[in-house]
Amino acid sequence: MNEQYIPVATVYNNLGVIYTWNREYDLALENLNKAEKILKKYDSNEIFESYCNKSVLFLMKKDYQQSLEYINKSLQMCPKSLTLDVRMLKLNKLVVELVSENISLIDFQNSLRYFEAEIPLIDDPWYKFQVVYNLKQISDIPSVYDQSYIENYKDGLTKYYILISYKNYNFCLGLSPNWRY
Repeated sequence: MNEQYIPVATVYNNLGVIYTWNREYDLALENLNKAEKILKKYDSNEIFESYCNKSVLFLMKKDYQQSLEYINKSLQMCPKSLTLDVRMLKLNKLVVELVSENISLIDFQNSLRYFEAEIPLIDDPWYKFQVVYNLKQISDIPSVYDQSYIENYKDGLTKYYILISYKNYNFCLGLSPNWRY
């Protein structure tokens, strides 16, 4: 593997995330395609991040079939050892299935309850935020997860999510930026 090109793919992926946040979808797709091309060439499993971000992008553009295709690719390519990433991708897939009307709101809520039960096991603030935020949209949640928790993360300096409107709700999807140390 030519290690010097992987950081370039990271830059393209992260630009794709920024453009998605800014709803500049053509520029987002252009950068995510560049990241994907490099990551494919060097057979990097980090390609799951670009696939995740493409799934979010296509969902925002209401291309539900492409969104589902890319979230499935992302889940397939994500190393199973990256437990938190796998959980976030499964949460995203749940939102994709709801918005594309492959599952009902009741099924969505029941599935979210399953994710909620994992919160003590997966001690990550963004995982918790995504679960709690989405639950709060459709039901009353226990006081353990009060509104201040959502407010603390919703407008923080770092955002690893984007909101999508569906019916009278705004659901949270995780985006997948990458870091190089």
